[in-house]
Amino acid sequence: MADTQTPLAYSRKQAAELLGLSSVTVDRLIKTGQLRAVQVGTRRLIPRTVIEAFLAGQQ
Repeated sequence: MADTQTPLAYSRKQAAELLGLSSVTVDRLIKTGQLRAVQVGTRRLIPRTVIEAFLAGQQ
């Protein structure tokens, strides 16, 4: 069962904070395909698994 305290996905701003990057850099990583985001309505969310893979160098 998933930990209910850990989000399954993060906003671009939250992802930037987690990664220690600026929001502009996260937007650039998404645009160039280095970081995958999913569109949910008008929001773009970055799944936790994508962030973990990115940090592990497995994007």
